[in-house]
Formats: sequence, structure tokens, C-alpha cells
Amino acid sequence: MPLAVRIWPVAFDPEVPIGDWGPLRYGGSAGAGAPWRYELPYWWEAERVLAAAQDPTYRFEVAWEFDLPIEALRELDAEFRQDDPARSDPEMDRALAQDSPFTVFRIYVFEWESGLPD
Repeated sequence: MPLAVRIWPVAFDPEVPIGDWGPLRYGGSAGAGAPWRYELPYWWEAERVLAAAQDPTYRFEVAWEFDLPIEALRELDAEFRQDDPARSDPEMDRALAQDSPFTVFRIYVFEWESGLPD
């Protein structure tokens, strides 16, 4: 079954203004209260994201979820980009920048049905 990933911040640096991230672009309730939310960057592999979890929580209704500090998420993103350093996304780059207001991210890996036969 295909896997997808959504990430959003759950902890913030009180010294850094969050700023305007615009409306959330994706549906669903997971992360709906966050100032920013991102569906799987096209260069990430969901299985490797899940493998990076220290202790993911599996909940039937949402699949797996776990938190990563921004430093760990930057390292994970860099691993995915090393094969093609040109991979970039302005939103993702902004969220992981050194001056980002975000300090911890919730990672949500879920299964989805494409509707196509296996």
C-alpha cells in the first residue's frame, strides 16, 4: 500500500516571530491547527522517513506519527537531497532555515488507497 507523509510544526522558538505562512494547502484534520503544513516533498521516500523515527506511535486511524526536532529533520532532508542537490522547495527551505521559528515537527506517515488494482 502506498505511503504518504505530512509534516507540521508543534513547537516554536518564542524569540522568533512565526510570521505569515498563508493558508494551509492540504485537506484533512491532521495538523490543521499549525501555521504551516507540508505534504511529502517529492524527493522524500516515506519508508525512509518512517525508518528515521526513534519510537513511532502507530494508531489505526492515522497510521504512524512521531516528533523530530528541527536539527534531525534538517539532517533527514539533507540525506534525501544528497542524490540531487538541486532539489528544492521554497516553503520547505523556509521551514528548515536557520532562522525558522519552528523547533519540533510532527511527522505523520499514513497509508492511502490509490483505487488502482494491486
